[in-house]
Amino acid sequence: MQSAHLGEPFTISINIIRKWLAAIGRNISTGPDGIPGDILKLCREATILYLARLLDITIDKAAISGEWKKATVVPIYKG
Repeated sequence: MQSAHLGEPFTISINIIRKWLAAIGRNISTGPDGIPGDILKLCREATILYLARLLDITIDKAAISGEWKKATVVPIYKG
């Protein structure tokens, strides 16, 4: 990632996004968007440029969508 300094827009490396998507486990539960990890892994090359642009805009405008702040937490009894 490059920092936005001296008026330069923020840009995120496509290789970083590729690495993040490759690290998604198959047994990860879906988030509020309902997209399974398998789908993200299968479609990663097709979505990398869109995700990079979305993150660049979000960081440049310093605005995070309310949807990104949601999580589903399910307590699991372990004993």
